[in-house]
Amino acid sequence: MAVSKAQQMRDWLRDNGPATNAQISKAMGITSREGSRAMSDMLMRGYVTRGDDSLYVFKCNPAPVQKMTADERREAERIKSQRKRDRLRRITAVAKPKRAPDKMTVVVKREPPNPEPVKAQTVEEWIAAGGKIDRSPTVNKFERLTDNDISQAIKRRPTSYATTAGRSYLAS
Repeated sequence: MAVSKAQQMRDWLRDNGPATNAQISKAMGITSREGSRAMSDMLMRGYVTRGDDSLYVFKCNPAPVQKMTADERREAERIKSQRKRDRLRRITAVAKPKRAPDKMTVVVKREPPNPEPVKAQTVEEWIAAGGKIDRSPTVNKFERLTDNDISQAIKRRPTSYATTAGRSYLAS
């Protein structure tokens, strides 16, 4: 069975004691960059530690992974396939629109119209329901506009970029 470079580096550290990255890389016959990457990965995973003197120290090997038996693998595949089929059934049952015979038009089921028309509410009924009439002394906005305001509003240029973009010579 092939042994990884990281495992070889951990074995070397366990046998030879604390060392720097350069010492480990030279002993393993790899570049310092490869050694640095492997050591930082092992440091992050907790397989080695680094002391104050920048020496790497072996801490532990990773826990062995227990492989699945053939029966366990088949059962896991069966459960995975069942979940996938159930998910596909849920998706296709909800998302498929009903189409007309021409296969191009989506048929929309319309609600039947309300047989009783809604009766219009009178002002007296509105007031009885709690509505209030505004009798404040402020004037309406349209009563405050002057003739000059109205005439200037028509001459304003549009503020959208889309109307003048690329055709500034036509805007005037």
